[in-house]
Amino acid sequence: MTWKKKKKFYKRKPFWNDRNYDDPAYKKWRSDVLKRDGFKCQFPKCNCKKRLNVHHIRTWAKHPAIRFNIMNGITLCYKHHRLVWGKEEEYELLFTRFLVNKIQAKRKL
Repeated sequence: MTWKKKKKFYKRKPFWNDRNYDDPAYKKWRSDVLKRDGFKCQFPKCNCKKRLNVHHIRTWAKHPAIRFNIMNGITLCYKHHRLVWGKEEEYELLFTRFLVNKIQAKRKL
């Protein structure tokens, strides 16, 4: 016996999912973030390389001017993406500090 997840159907698109995943700018942003992060989850003490999502540090809906800024993205595994989703403001400082430290470390090399 196999189990299948039920798909959710919406009468109209939810506000958080108004993006076009086929947009070349979105695809490039996503690819650039994954490459920068070495194709692994950037959540502290996690190095997962499977089921990766690219997460907007500052939300897509509230910050359209920085949607495709590479510094507004971080790679997270599915588990950690679900953990932070909807709580972006709580994690914004942590992720921003992490990215700044990562860039500074690269410059020292």
